[in-house]
Amino acid sequence: MGIYPYLQHLDLEEYNADSISIRPEYFKKYSNLRAAIGRIQLKKIDKIIGKRINHARYLTKNLEYLEGIQTPYEPADRKHTFLQYPLLVERNSRFKRNQLVEYLQKCGIETASWSNIAFPTLSVRESLGYKEGMAPNTEYCSNNNLLIPIYPSLTENELGYIAECIENFIKIYY
Repeated sequence: MGIYPYLQHLDLEEYNADSISIRPEYFKKYSNLRAAIGRIQLKKIDKIIGKRINHARYLTKNLEYLEGIQTPYEPADRKHTFLQYPLLVERNSRFKRNQLVEYLQKCGIETASWSNIAFPTLSVRESLGYKEGMAPNTEYCSNNNLLIPIYPSLTENELGYIAECIENFIKIYY
């Protein structure tokens, strides 16, 4: 169970922590102020997700034709919420993920990645008998993905700048 059922009872006023059953680690992460902001944001969640989806579709439309990267696939019968916009540097690409990351940083575009989260690299792998190389596709994706922020507040000009920077980088190699 997530934290939302607990957040709906919180506000900016003091409350008695003993009156509700919340795991102690939530108190370290979520102050009353943050919880109150979260409750307000939850009222806007459909609008926020809608903007993220539109931003992702804009980027896909402007990047899907480029060589060396793979844009996200969005099946018609599912809805992706796009916390961030994922790109995958393809196996046959003429550049490495880190080169693209460095270029985007020079352009003032922050990035992130899901590095080293492939199941075989987790600490539990030994107890389950997994060894590096047993899930090559998972490991490849883990080491070659790139996440672009798509905040709801981004403008079309800012999204265009992100797409333009990625396109300009790829033109260097293709």
